[in-house]
Amino acid sequence: MMKHSSRQQYGFTLIEVLLAMAMVAILFTLLYGTFGSSADLIQAAEQEGESYHMARLTIRQLSQELTSVVQSVDGAVFRATEGARCPQIARVEFLDIGEAGDRGGVGFIAVDAEEDDRPVDCLTFATYAHGRYRPDAKESDLSVVTYWLDGDKVMHEEETNLFSLSSKSVESYPLAEGVEGVNFKFFNGTEWVDEWDAGKQGALPHAVEVELRFLLPSAERRVFTTMVSVPRASE
Repeated sequence: MMKHSSRQQYGFTLIEVLLAMAMVAILFTLLYGTFGSSADLIQAAEQEGESYHMARLTIRQLSQELTSVVQSVDGAVFRATEGARCPQIARVEFLDIGEAGDRGGVGFIAVDAEEDDRPVDCLTFATYAHGRYRPDAKESDLSVVTYWLDGDKVMHEEETNLFSLSSKSVESYPLAEGVEGVNFKFFNGTEWVDEWDAGKQGALPHAVEVELRFLLPSAERRVFTTMVSVPRASE
């Protein structure tokens, strides 16, 4: 008589399957959270790096233009007037030489302004820092530049042809975005002041302090400050 041995096959119970699925779900949740946090950190680092980059570009261009600032322009008078894009933005008025005088006005006006408890200062001055990129362009090294804050953008406007009657000679573009405030201060030789009208004072400031306040998407603030010497102030 032959004996047959029976083999029993075992499978997973429902509880074991549910436990395995729960463990897999927990593992994926932990991995997703880790990757999500890493992505947020990378994005925050990129945004902060971008703010540093824009701040450097803005300060570098402003420094180059300030170190080539014009003491005076014959036949030109610089006045502070109301503007559409900036509270009390400074503008430039060009007159006949007989009206403006033999020497002309000093091309440097800065207006201290605030909007919603944030500084939105405006600065206009004449400079020899303009570069001509087209040999046939009706431009010279002399231009008048204006810096102001439009929303969260630092705007740069440049009049490249002072004798043009067309708006085509005016170039305007943003230098930086995500900016909460722009503040200028000016050194008169003894103290720092918030405004400067070289036409009334008859001279340029000795130095300009520039402060840019960036507001990051994470609600953190970054403040960049530099001081630029104005070499023509002693002339």
